Amino acid sequence: VVSTYRVSAEKQGFKVAVSDDVDVHEGQTSVVDIHMTVGAMTQSVTVQSIVAPLTEDKGDRSLVLQTETVSELPLEVAGSQRLDDSFLELSPGVTGNTFSARLNGGPDQNQDFYYDGAPYMNADGGGRQEGGGPPVDAIDEYSIVTNAYSAQYGRSTGMLNFHMRSGTNQLHGSGWEYVRNNDLDARGFFSPSVGTEKQNEFGVRVGGPVYIPKLYNGKDKTFFFFLIDWFKFRGGVSTNLETLPTQQMLQGNFSQLPFAIYDPLTDAPDGRGGVTRTAFTGNIIPQNRLSALSAPFMGIMPVATLPGVFNNALASVPTAPTNNRGWDAKMDHNFGSRAVAHASYYSWGEVEPTSPVVSGPLGAGNNFDVSSHEPRLSLDLTLRPNLQNQMSGSYQWGYGARFFFPLVPSSFNSPLVTAGQPWPSLSIQDMPGFGAGSNNGQISAGCWPCFYFADNLKWIKGKHSFTFGTEMRWEDERDAFATNIGSYSFGNGTTTLPDSPNFGSLGWGFAGFYLGSLDQASETAFVRSRTTDTGYRAFYAQDDFKVNSRLTLNLGLRWEWGIPAHDSTNMMSTFDPSVPNPGAGGLLGSAKNLASTLIA
Repeated sequence: VVSTYRVSAEKQGFKVAVSDDVDVHEGQTSVVDIHMTVGAMTQSVTVQSIVAPLTEDKGDRSLVLQTETVSELPLEVAGSQRLDDSFLELSPGVTGNTFSARLNGGPDQNQDFYYDGAPYMNADGGGRQEGGGPPVDAIDEYSIVTNAYSAQYGRSTGMLNFHMRSGTNQLHGSGWEYVRNNDLDARGFFSPSVGTEKQNEFGVRVGGPVYIPKLYNGKDKTFFFFLIDWFKFRGGVSTNLETLPTQQMLQGNFSQLPFAIYDPLTDAPDGRGGVTRTAFTGNIIPQNRLSALSAPFMGIMPVATLPGVFNNALASVPTAPTNNRGWDAKMDHNFGSRAVAHASYYSWGEVEPTSPVVSGPLGAGNNFDVSSHEPRLSLDLTLRPNLQNQMSGSYQWGYGARFFFPLVPSSFNSPLVTAGQPWPSLSIQDMPGFGAGSNNGQISAGCWPCFYFADNLKWIKGKHSFTFGTEMRWEDERDAFATNIGSYSFGNGTTTLPDSPNFGSLGWGFAGFYLGSLDQASETAFVRSRTTDTGYRAFYAQDDFKVNSRLTLNLGLRWEWGIPAHDSTNMMSTFDPSVPNPGAGGLLGSAKNLASTLIA
């Protein structure tokens, strides 16, 4: 357990040797060299405040951030939540940011994250947490290892080892709030006013011994820790000029346009091998030409609020509010001097909203709801003073689902819509997009679910420190792609003069919509969800051989197998140049299904 210890050694015929202030750090091996001198056991030699400027027993490069550092170093508070891996760039050789980082010039997103020895898993690609890590205040220490690490670890160019806070024999609690508010800000030199930014991150934590009056006293034996953290953000309003149809255009009157619109039903040869059309008289389309499919939408179409036909509406788009919450609970129990169990449960939930560009039913905003859960369990056993074993496992499940709003009411009558579903997408040239065009079936689950198991045995024999173990991961991902429920595109091509040199600047997209003259349309009948199965297996052996006081050999061997992605429902395929193609007379080169023929 990460802490500061007092180590003593005694043997008949020697003075008792005591070393104070021995720090044990996350993901690190602490070495204490004890020098015993001849004397009576009633005598003792105490060494205070051991400082080891050099790591003498291994050659990896790492950076340890202790409790005081994690607590006191500032984190950016600017529109997003404080992230536990923000200190990654303090380590030499690290470039990038919390989402995309490179270690020592290695591949992008190629580091692993471990919490109390259990990894954060992501089936669609590791090396990032996507904001799903535990709150910063649940962590009391972490180390960053960037090269030459033990054979116990693999699969990446570096690791981030986080130690989650635990309870102690004393009951401790704290609360916090980080505030950023435009009421406390000054405007920029060139800004006429202060932008709106209201950010609050707050929470509480408490830890101590488990105590149930008259039933159980967990002092020196059972400890608990609990934390809950909230993050809320409210931004300002983004104002942009948009082009919307005028009220007259909803009646077929396009006389305000500075160019002509042409009737697509009057196409005729121009005598020179091209096509000509007749312009609508006065740029007014007769109301009997209003498309039956377009007519129901005229009553809900947003219209111009400013004079003119271009940039005639001020779209005020509020920054969508952010509301996130995470909590972490941990229990530690000592079964005695030879066995310690650790259990924790972490949960995270957030909503990633997108505000609609225009108001009304066709505005098409959406919320992407994210939820993540990860229970962990580990058992540390001291089989003999020189033989220790640690088993750990975790289960991780998380998903994100997108929900569009508003939905079509049952009172709206059109063959292009389905009541209770989002609105179809209407893409009209020179105007903002109207409607979502997708259903609410999109699900993205990076772990559906993921399992982890590891067992590590450490045996100290003379000058050798042997470690043997295994690491196994089962990582499944599920994707359910949104179905295209109707996308309709209207450009100026159907109401322009086809062979005119001014083809691109004549005609009007909304006139084509009024007439029901499509550029293109698409709809998907059904999109089946896909489950991607993958995994990882590893076995290793490590010997840290201390040849003498000046030389230690770190000898390790690791075997790894990254199981290729496949689909147990036989919905994935790839090109295989060795498979005969029946559609090409048996020539080699055809698709091959990636069914679950692999061990998952």
